[in-house]
Amino acid sequence: MNKNNLKYNDDGTVDFIADKEITIERCKYGAWDGWSVYEFDVYPKSSVLAGQTRKRHINTYESLDEAEKHYPKADIGVRDAHNYFDHL
Repeated sequence: MNKNNLKYNDDGTVDFIADKEITIERCKYGAWDGWSVYEFDVYPKSSVLAGQTRKRHINTYESLDEAEKHYPKADIGVRDAHNYFDHL
């Protein structure tokens, strides 16, 4: 079992997450216009955001076709991690 596939719940239990969600999102930075790939999992217990959704950038491509070739099962579109910080 991969530790990155575990979700720590407030009640002390741990859930196993089978597959990580991957998204391909339009990315504009200055004059550059391309596509970024993100992976979603859960922040580990050692993080101040433990148990919340973690959105990690894993790659960038010039075209959507190129990104889809490398990540054919990815969803296309923006997904927010919806993290909260009121406990800090």
